[in-house]
Amino acid sequence: MPENANNKWTPEEDALLKSLLEANSSIDLIAAKLKRSDQATRARAGVLHIPMRRVRVGLKAKGK
Repeated sequence: MPENANNKWTPEEDALLKSLLEANSSIDLIAAKLKRSDQATRARAGVLHIPMRRVRVGLKAKGK
């Protein structure tokens, strides 16, 4: 997936990243919307001090 020119993040991308993380979107979805790699997206969230919640996708609940 191509990275943005010079790997710089715009304020709009930062805002979108924050809103998607707050909505508990998966890292794959966020990275795709931002046209960034998962690694770059995680790194930017760390720079902005945005906590990343672990999102489990495709796992079935155990029990009854």
